[in-house]
Order: sequence, then structure tokens, then C-alpha cells
Amino acid sequence: MFLKKIWILLGITISGNSQAQEILPFKLEKEWSCYASNDVYKITKPEKITTAPDTLHNIKRQKVVLKNGFCKQEKHFLLINEFHSDKEGIMYIRAGAEHVQLQLLINGKKLVDLYSSFLYNHLGLPGSHDIALPVKKGKNILILRTPRGTCYIGASSKENYLATRPTRNNFAAIQYSAAGTRQRDIEEMLVRNGVDNMSSIVFKKFRYDHKISGKKLEKLYDKYPVLEFYDQSLLKILKEIQETTVNNGAVAWLVYNMGYVIKTPESCFGIDIYHRLAEKLVPYLDFALVSHKHADHFDPYFCKAMEAAGKPVITNFLPENNAVNPPANRTIKDIKLEFQATDHNKKLLNFVMCSRITCGRGKDAPVIYHTGDSCNPEQLKPSGRIDIHILHPRVGLSVPQAARLLKPGAIWFSHLLEMGHCQPCPWRPIEYAESHQDAEIIKQRGDNISFRFPLWGEKIVIPPVK
Repeated sequence: MFLKKIWILLGITISGNSQAQEILPFKLEKEWSCYASNDVYKITKPEKITTAPDTLHNIKRQKVVLKNGFCKQEKHFLLINEFHSDKEGIMYIRAGAEHVQLQLLINGKKLVDLYSSFLYNHLGLPGSHDIALPVKKGKNILILRTPRGTCYIGASSKENYLATRPTRNNFAAIQYSAAGTRQRDIEEMLVRNGVDNMSSIVFKKFRYDHKISGKKLEKLYDKYPVLEFYDQSLLKILKEIQETTVNNGAVAWLVYNMGYVIKTPESCFGIDIYHRLAEKLVPYLDFALVSHKHADHFDPYFCKAMEAAGKPVITNFLPENNAVNPPANRTIKDIKLEFQATDHNKKLLNFVMCSRITCGRGKDAPVIYHTGDSCNPEQLKPSGRIDIHILHPRVGLSVPQAARLLKPGAIWFSHLLEMGHCQPCPWRPIEYAESHQDAEIIKQRGDNISFRFPLWGEKIVIPPVK
């Protein structure tokens, strides 16, 4: 039932009648009723609320007016807007919350119970959820409930709503548009919505089912189109690896999460490859690196397939001959590897193997620094320049601080929207909007750094260093 409601929110199962209803202007009452208390989540049935009383379960009402659509409270809070409509129809709204949960109900029906973020993207729009709000004629009651912090609600449009629905057609239309364009924002929000609409349990069952029948696969794709995009992204990479010749510099593809395939004039290798179809990459790789032994970075099926093919997998934890104890160095063909140990968190000390990778021969060979789930920027001490820093932005690592210490030519934000971190996992997926926020902080202080926010399957050409 929960997932069905989420599909309704995102428009996958909305009936033709609701789409045919008149589009109403964004017109809520200016004054909201706010109930702020750390006990607000003890109100377990907000769908039973039919009016905004002076007290709600002993929580006194505050009357608030949202400033530019934003409301900030120091305690968990619930907002109620009682508004009147002369007509029945659809009001397109955009809503989000600063922290990990947003619940939204209209006339006793729950439309949203999602992870969310109101953080701005680079077009100046809050990176929140576009929602088709079914409004009835007469009195309507809209309820938002969220943890302490800030929530946002404002106007959206049918165009935005339809463009960011996670449908198979919308995913198939992804073109990996240029950064800074409206279409790129749509593509990022489309992936976010697809991940939001699915549980980590669904993903993990899908991820480790290597014998899904064609009929079952089609049903999964229909219900969770983000899984088709996930699969098709790897198949796209397989095709492009074979078609791509590298004469200088390098070419990289984001497989998924922090997993990359990198091709140089002489080599092709993988880092943190973790994918349901990862074994298909084995014939095209010379070796692979694994930053640490966590399931979203280490794929045992892929590693066994590499071993069976006689190809090294270099880690800091596997007992085979290719294990390293950082600090350590390796050279494979035209690839120079330098390894360093860093902390994942306060408990997992020296758990992560960072890799400084010189991709080719000569002084113009680009240098990639893949730091996995490193949490402490002060531990990041590469031996020389860094042209590209591939990082996890929300594991305790301060990206602006790391940028100031390392002075990389570019930062590639990774570990975004990893599906093993959807609900009910206690950790949430990191959103593109959060990475854009880090990038804006660095831009505003004038650092000469470029930024990438790759989508799964995206191909990135890395030129020689001038």
C-alpha cells in the first residue's frame, strides 16, 4: 500500500481522469497553523485531522506565514493549511524538507512519505518534489509533517511534474545533458524520484538475483523504472568501451555509486565496481581496485569473475596475492598506483584504501584521486598533484575543506542516490542537490576547480594535462 501511494504521488498510476481535471492556480491560505514539539510524531494518524484546533494532542497552535515558501522550526513540526477552492482539479506544488523525512496529506490521504531535500539546484529552484495535489471543491486541508529544521512549499507546474516522473519513457529519454541546463536538472531529479519511490529491500533482492526471467524483469522495470536505467547504463558502457579508442588522456564512465571504468591508451580498469551485471565488464578490464569492504563498493561476484579470468583485484582486505597494506605502490602497464589508508569513521580506522592513479605515461597523463568513503580530509595526503578528486561528499568529509587542502583541478561527486540506502535503511541516499550546494560554496570563494555530478552510465573524456 505504501509503495502504491508513492507511485500515485509520482504519477505512475494516476488515472486518466485526474490528469484530465482542470489545472488550478497555486492558492493556499497565507496563514498556516503550526504545531511544533518533539512529540509531534506521536500524532500517529494525521489523516484523521479534519481541522486546525487551538491544541493538537496538547501541542499549542502557532499561526505562521511562510516566507518565500519556507518555514523553519527548532522542534519537529506539523503544518496545516485550510484552504477553499471554487473548483475541483489538480494543483501542482513543489514541497521538500531539510532533513530526512517529509509527510504530506491532502484531505486525509497521504501523498508523500519520503526522504526529501529543499536544497537549491544551480537553476535556483529548490530541489524538492513536484506533486499533483488533488483538490476538491469547497474546503481542503493540507498537512505537512517533518523533523526539525526547514521545510518548503511552493508552486510547480504540470510540465515539471510530468518531466520528473520516473517512467520508463522518461528514463529512456535521458541524454546526459550539459551541466547548468534545465534538462540536466530534470535528469538528476528524475533519478532522485525513481530512487525515492523504491525501498532498499526491493533493490537488494533485484541486485543479487542473477536469474531473473525476461517476463519478471519487464514487470520490475514497469514498476521501478530506475532499475531499467541502472541496467541499461552498464550495457551502454559495455558498448562504448569497445567503440572508444584513447590516444591520449583518458576516458571514464560512472558505472554506479563510486564505481568507475577508466580507459587509457594502454589499459582499461575498474574502481569500486558494484553492479548486478558487473561480470559483463570482466573481458574488457586489465585489473580492478576496491577501496574497502562494504557491500556498495565490493562486489564478490565481480571479484571472483576477475580472479577466474586471471585478472588482479587490488584491495586492502582480500587475502590473495594482490592485497596491499597501504602505504604501497604498484605499476600495471601505463598505470601508476599509489595507495594510502584512511578512516571511514571513528570506529573503522584505516579502513579505506585511497588510490592516486596516474592514467598513462608522461607528464601530461591525468591523475585521479579516488578516496572512497574517507571521512577526514586532513588524512588525504597524496604524493603530488590531483587533477580529478572522486569523493563521497556525505560521510563526514567536508568537501570545501578537502578542496582547499588538495587543490584538485576537478571534483567528481559520487556515491549519489545509492539504492541500498533507500528506506527502510537508516541511512538515506545523498542527493545531487547536496553536491551542488558544496560546489557553490567552493565557487563563491573563488577556487579554480571544475565540478562533475555524473549520472550512471555517463561517459567523461579526460584530456591530457596542459
